[in-house]
Amino acid sequence: MDEDLPLYLLATAALAVAAATGVRRGLAGWAEAVLLATVLGVSGSLPEGRDRTVVQVGVLGSYLVVSGAVAGMAAALRDPEGGLPRTLRRLGAAARVLDPRADLRTIGQSLAPEGPWRRTRRLSGRTPAVPRASLEDRLAQTAGLPDERLDVARFALEMAKESDPALDVAHYLGVIDRMVIRLGRRLEGVEDPHDRVRTINNYVYKYEGFDAEEPRASGLEHLLLHRVIDRRRGYCVSLAALYLALTRRLGLPFHGVSVPRHFLVRYEAPGVRINVETTARGASFDDAYYRVRYRIQAELESRGVYLSSLGPREVLVEMLNNRGVYHFNRGEEHLALRDFSRATDLSSSFAAGRDNLGVLHLLRGDVEAALGHLQAAVRLDPGSAAARLHLGQAYQQAGRMGRAMACFRKAQRLDPHSELARTNQGRALLRLGRVDEAVAAHREALERAPGSVYVLNNLGTALVAAGRHEEALGRFGEALRLDPGFLVARENLARLLARLGEGGAARREARRVHRALRSRLAARREDADALLSLARLAAEVEGDLEAALAHAELALRVAPARRETQEMAAELRRRAGCSARVADGTGAEGRPA
Repeated sequence: MDEDLPLYLLATAALAVAAATGVRRGLAGWAEAVLLATVLGVSGSLPEGRDRTVVQVGVLGSYLVVSGAVAGMAAALRDPEGGLPRTLRRLGAAARVLDPRADLRTIGQSLAPEGPWRRTRRLSGRTPAVPRASLEDRLAQTAGLPDERLDVARFALEMAKESDPALDVAHYLGVIDRMVIRLGRRLEGVEDPHDRVRTINNYVYKYEGFDAEEPRASGLEHLLLHRVIDRRRGYCVSLAALYLALTRRLGLPFHGVSVPRHFLVRYEAPGVRINVETTARGASFDDAYYRVRYRIQAELESRGVYLSSLGPREVLVEMLNNRGVYHFNRGEEHLALRDFSRATDLSSSFAAGRDNLGVLHLLRGDVEAALGHLQAAVRLDPGSAAARLHLGQAYQQAGRMGRAMACFRKAQRLDPHSELARTNQGRALLRLGRVDEAVAAHREALERAPGSVYVLNNLGTALVAAGRHEEALGRFGEALRLDPGFLVARENLARLLARLGEGGAARREARRVHRALRSRLAARREDADALLSLARLAAEVEGDLEAALAHAELALRVAPARRETQEMAAELRRRAGCSARVADGTGAEGRPA
């Protein structure tokens, strides 16, 4: 027993410290309490500005000391002469289940410390999977709270749990609370707003090590708050969410600020306005900088669309919209529709969300719904060239070519460098039968963007209508060299080859398109564009009118209001009817020939 006495004393001391700091804080809080108690015992005061690495190493060392003490208690229990009191015997028996080699992070997740800033329920074991419907309900309840009761951190984590069901929300709220405590200590006695901002920036970017993700990076790990905390990297909106989660808990007057395609935070109090760039390690620029860089119109600023100080609700709207864009780019349209719809439900003035919803409905073939959202987007943000362009595309699909042309011209005035505004004018001109003007419009767009596969394909289509087949083949081929997966150009190439009598080459190109379209339809059967492509290939390359009509009828059921599907179904019905009459020996007037 003599050799075990130091371990016995260490264990007793550790248990006493744990009791003093609250056993419910879990092992992570226990270990830090031992560390701080040791420092206090040596220096007599709490150290200021502790380096994060030093603290982490100290916590790890404290845990190993405590684990060693527990191991000593367990060894003493095996000594029949040890004579440990019955209570400590029981504590030692319970402590034997601890593995000193266990990962401290895992232990911290299962036993999250509680702090004075927020009481969180201690979770035992793995968090059970929560049904998606339950998450949806909880998210809706959180979003329905008034601004003053909205918790950016909790909402962001609840949102992240939908994408990562294993996420332990309570643990990460505890992590944020501990960060708030450390930040609050640094801010004690700091009254000047600029000094406050500098102190917060030093803490977030130097002490905690947060930074911006690479501009080309993509993925949910840069957007979901818990992944941002783990990786110390994020986008503008996710870093802004973290910044606001910390500062709002401290009662500081920070707000989100939206500008086109970007988000920042702002300290705003009477007579004080400090903009904070979360992706530039807290650098500050005045409002004039954003007006020039993002070409913000005075009318939109006065209406509060851009550069106004936003409540937490608008921050959550931006996060939902960003996640919707991620799902949209991955082809997960149902998830994109969910997030875009939530964003517009939360904010009636969110123009980008309306624009995104309009584009999504347009791709799904719901032209009327698309028009409603895009018209709202243009009303909310009349200076958006992108919204005007998308609205013009919706009018074009609805067959309202005059309105489409007006939108494309307005988009070009708003953004004179936009090749898409010019090439879409060319598409509208081609639909109106003004072929030479359409070719000229596409050539002008190609001068502005020589590497645009969309412009090359559109020019090729106009050249086919003009009878310039050899040049059209070259344009389609150039687009495919730049992007071999560009199916629209490959489909157009196959149809042109069939028209020129190159049946073998046409069928080879058509087979490549078929394989890709079948994969798309396997993922989402209601893909009107894919069905129309299959109908065109069946009719023009394979000569199978029956299959072509079947695909067109399916497309018409998917997108009944879309003018293109109506015209194609009508044309194929007419051709199939003519073929049936010829097969029956019926002439053009319905009499035997």
